Amino acid sequence: MQSPDAFARPYQRPKTSDGVDMMKIIHTFQNDEDGAVTVDWVVLTAAIILTAISAFVVIKQSSDDMGASVGAYLTAKDQAELRNPTP
Repeated sequence: MQSPDAFARPYQRPKTSDGVDMMKIIHTFQNDEDGAVTVDWVVLTAAIILTAISAFVVIKQSSDDMGASVGAYLTAKDQAELRNPTP
């Protein structure tokens, strides 16, 4: 009687339908860093744009508040005194 191992086939790496070794494709894909550089630039650009938009919003809100307070001051102040200030 033969042992069960006598019928076992040796391990064969998976291949694509074209007969290309899948492990070679996976290894090449894993070592390729071109996509990683692109992702880095996209994240960096998004961070810069987000920072610029945040700064714009803060500056706009502050300038609107300052404009409103200047308008309220000028409305409440006597116009003749503003035209001819006394030292």
